[in-house]
Amino acid sequence: MTDHSREFPSLRHPPIDEVICGLVFKPIAGLDPLELAGYWQQRRVDFPKKQLQPALLDPGRLVAGPIGQRVWMISGDDALVLQVQSDRFYLNWRARGGRYPRFGDHDGETGLATRYRAELGRFAAFLKSELGAELEPVRLEVAKVDRLRRGVHWKILHELEEVLPVVSVLRQMHVAQHPSFAMRIVDQRESGALTVAVTSEGTADAEIGAVRLESQCNVTLEALAELPTALASANRELNQAFFGLIPREQLSRFDGEEAR
Repeated sequence: MTDHSREFPSLRHPPIDEVICGLVFKPIAGLDPLELAGYWQQRRVDFPKKQLQPALLDPGRLVAGPIGQRVWMISGDDALVLQVQSDRFYLNWRARGGRYPRFGDHDGETGLATRYRAELGRFAAFLKSELGAELEPVRLEVAKVDRLRRGVHWKILHELEEVLPVVSVLRQMHVAQHPSFAMRIVDQRESGALTVAVTSEGTADAEIGAVRLESQCNVTLEALAELPTALASANRELNQAFFGLIPREQLSRFDGEEAR
C-alpha cells in the first residue's frame, strides 16, 4: 500500500477526532489507584481533573475476581488524558476545539509522539522512585479516529460513496432506506497487527449522520529503546490505512490539517 502521506505531503484530510498512544507492559504489583493518587498529585498542574474507569483487558483474558481500575488524569481543556493501570499507560489527544498538534515534531512544535515519550519517562521515574519497579514493555498501541460528517464532508449517500468507496460495497448488503453498517479488518503480522474499522453513526431521524474511521496499529516491543522507531512506524501504518480508504481526488473536499 502506498504511503500517500509521504508521497503527497500537502494532501488534506478530515480533522482528526482522537489520537491514542499507549504502552502495554508486564503488570506491576502494587500499582493501584491508591498508589497512582501520588502520581496525580505530581502531575495535578497539567492534569487537574481525574476519573476512575474499569481496567482494560486483552481480548479473551479471563479474570477470577473483581476487575481492576484505570485512572484517568485530564487536562484543564479536556484535550489530553493520561490513562494508567497496573499494566498500561496511555496518552489520548481529543479534539476539543483546539488545533491538532500533529503526531511528529514539526516547525519547532512538539508532536504527540514526543509528548508521549516525555510522559512515559515521567511515569517510569515515578515507578522507580516509589515502587522500585521498571517498565517491561509488551507492545505499543497507536490509534487514530476520524469522522466523515454529513453536511460537512458529504451531503447525500451518493457523495459519501464517492468519498469512501467501501461504503458502496457495504450498502449493497442492506435493503433498508437508511442502512447502518460496520466493518472491521484485522491484518495480523509477525510484529503486531493493524486493525481498521468503518462504522456508521446514526442521527435522531435514523439517517447516517457520520462515518467513523478508526485505525489501530499494535507493535510488539522488547525494550523501551525501540519506542521512538515503533511510534514512527505505527504512524506510517495508520496514515497508509487512512489514505488507502479515500481516493486521492476526493481529498480536496477537506479543510482539515495538511498532515497526520
